[in-house]
Amino acid sequence: MSPERIRLPSALRAASVVSEPAEVYTRRLWAAELAAAEQRGHKRGHAEALARYADTIQKVVEGVEDAGERAVEGLAARTAVLVAAVSSQVLRQELEAGRYNIERMVRDTLATAATGRSPCTVRVHPDDAQKLAAVPFRSGTSVEADSEVAPGCVQVESAHGLVVREIEEILRQLRANLERVGP
Repeated sequence: MSPERIRLPSALRAASVVSEPAEVYTRRLWAAELAAAEQRGHKRGHAEALARYADTIQKVVEGVEDAGERAVEGLAARTAVLVAAVSSQVLRQELEAGRYNIERMVRDTLATAATGRSPCTVRVHPDDAQKLAAVPFRSGTSVEADSEVAPGCVQVESAHGLVVREIEEILRQLRANLERVGP
């Protein structure tokens, strides 16, 4: 190499002697710069993808949470229906077997009727009327057998009106209350 003077646009800070041709050296520098730029691009692309997909992942998580809440609500409603069905079945079996306290049912119905000391007529199924024959009630209260009244049902008639306690209506109210409480 001949010693020639090279004029540089700025002061030289560092220099190194390279033992390879300038073209090879330049290609190697460009390849290194290209690899570094490619790596920076991958990192930036990765960061952008994470940012873009983070929003999608958040939406998926929210969707799963919403679906879980709806499933719980549906489960509660189905549980309420199941509880009502089981209660109905058990109650019917107890009524058919005669395992119920008709005296307490009549007294509860009288209290609901709020007849006070007014005379009233209690109508019950003939089998229930037999069970109540020896039960003392306040004066003015008479118990009558009525074959139109189902076992376990009570009707109280007074000057204030008619109060009916029917098992089927109680079961309907139970189902409605359970379904309302469910979700």
